[in-house]
Amino acid sequence: MIFRNRIRATRRSVRLGSFAVSLLLLALGSTSALAAMSVIGSSFGRDCYLSATTGGASEEDIHICRKALTMERLGDRDRAATLVNLGIILTHAARHDEAISSFDAAEKINPQLTEAMINRGNSYIHQREFGLAIEEYDRSLALGTLRRAEVFANRGLAHEYVADYPRAAMDYACALAHRDGFPKVDRGLGRVRFKGVEIPECPVGLVVRNEID
Repeated sequence: MIFRNRIRATRRSVRLGSFAVSLLLLALGSTSALAAMSVIGSSFGRDCYLSATTGGASEEDIHICRKALTMERLGDRDRAATLVNLGIILTHAARHDEAISSFDAAEKINPQLTEAMINRGNSYIHQREFGLAIEEYDRSLALGTLRRAEVFANRGLAHEYVADYPRAAMDYACALAHRDGFPKVDRGLGRVRFKGVEIPECPVGLVVRNEID
């Protein structure tokens, strides 16, 4: 009951139709940019969304998302969003295989859903599948994700893991080109500088100024 009351109080302040990003620590060993998706007109679906944006990882959080998927009449957009949000919660719980399956199911509904790709890439990093993570970030950028700062930051981390420091430096530079004041990326740049890599400027063609804050 306390959990439900907390959710009801919180969701009054959440704007419908928006996308939220929950940031994990960006350091060597972790990822940034879990792109949660808001859900319109669904009680359990909205609760699932709020849990995804606030670091939920409990069995109750997971159960609420699954109740939304099985008990509520969701349209394709909200069903895909809820699957993404369930995957984020499973990621928080370090259940990465299940998270990837949830992101896969979301993308089957909407093959252009970049949030599924970004979050699946994050799960692959946790599984140390860095090549697969890079492919997911590449796909999301090619499809025009608005989460470019976080995607460049995460792709830079993946490149750093495989010791491709020049590409990591470029990705970190592009992350900063999309967001001023990104301390976690600054630390990544410090690590690649320590490897003797010169930091480039992000090519103008990679900078898109409709980034979501």
